[in-house]
Amino acid sequence: DGVNMRLVDQKVIFSKKLKLKRTIVSVSSFVSEYQEEYVSDQLLKLAFESGRFSRFHIDKNFSESVFQKLYLEWITRSVSKEIADEILVYDKDEMLCGMLTYKIMDNIATIGLIAVDPLIQGKNIGTELMTFLEYKLSQHAIEEINVATQLQNKRACAFYEKNEFSIKQITNIYHIWL
Repeated sequence: DGVNMRLVDQKVIFSKKLKLKRTIVSVSSFVSEYQEEYVSDQLLKLAFESGRFSRFHIDKNFSESVFQKLYLEWITRSVSKEIADEILVYDKDEMLCGMLTYKIMDNIATIGLIAVDPLIQGKNIGTELMTFLEYKLSQHAIEEINVATQLQNKRACAFYEKNEFSIKQITNIYHIWL
């Protein structure tokens, strides 16, 4: 008794099988690998944006500072290549407009964080990042990309569907506060 349990997230994993591209793909000249060895303010802002619909932001039992600490740790450990192989960034006019982190294990690439600056969402920046990632992965014979998001994040779900991902799995996540 006194257990407070509630559904805080429906985690959906999207997956895409990659065709090994032998053709030249047009990749954006604004997309490159993040080269810095530290987390820039712009990169941190994008990391926070990537977590806007996460259960750590939605569940108000987590303070904003706990959420920010978690995502700061995530992006810091991604930059140091501890939990990500690379961070791809969309950098236009000295401004990081978008970013994507990924890690390859057992011939599958998993996207960790992906975000586009909220002021310029809907301008194909996410798709440019994804195209660049797919091109890079096809060069290394990686055959699948997986990414998790929240079912209630309709924009992200629509983005993955537009980029030819399909739903692989949905998991209900409950937080129990004692």
